[in-house]
Amino acid sequence: NERRCSATPCVLYLAAETEGAATVSLLVFGQALELVALIDGRPQQDALLQGEVRYYAVRVPANATSLALTLTPISGDPDLVVSNVEGERPTMLRHVWASTWMGADALRIASTDARWCAGGCTFTVGVIASTASNYSIVASTGFAALPPAIALQEGTPQQAQIVESGGGGHLPFPAD
Repeated sequence: NERRCSATPCVLYLAAETEGAATVSLLVFGQALELVALIDGRPQQDALLQGEVRYYAVRVPANATSLALTLTPISGDPDLVVSNVEGERPTMLRHVWASTWMGADALRIASTDARWCAGGCTFTVGVIASTASNYSIVASTGFAALPPAIALQEGTPQQAQIVESGGGGHLPFPAD
């Protein structure tokens, strides 16, 4: 629809007009305008209803060599969409990277990717619930000397993916 807002945030004005006395009800659903910060290596849990979207921001330092994103469903089927275009909130139709597999989704974006932003930037990550979903999401930046690390939290399911032959990862778990 050419009249649909493409800028974020988008402001809609609604008007109800009647001839004579009437009762008018409007029900409006929207998305939260704020971005939730993802802390490097620290999983966050959340829940969405079908069709809802939650947006996260991941700050990637200039010396990072990769960004790994892992979306682990506890229930439902959430999907992962990502953009590093300033001010753009990714969608299923407009994104730079996406993982929309049934079940867990993961992306590893290397600094060698032509769409990587040199000099550091903020990636906007969208989690879209194709069905009502409970999930855990984690972002990890990698550096030349170290692979991405994910901090495990008790009671929080977490999936990791080794994407390179001979590769590995570190999953630290705090022990008392």
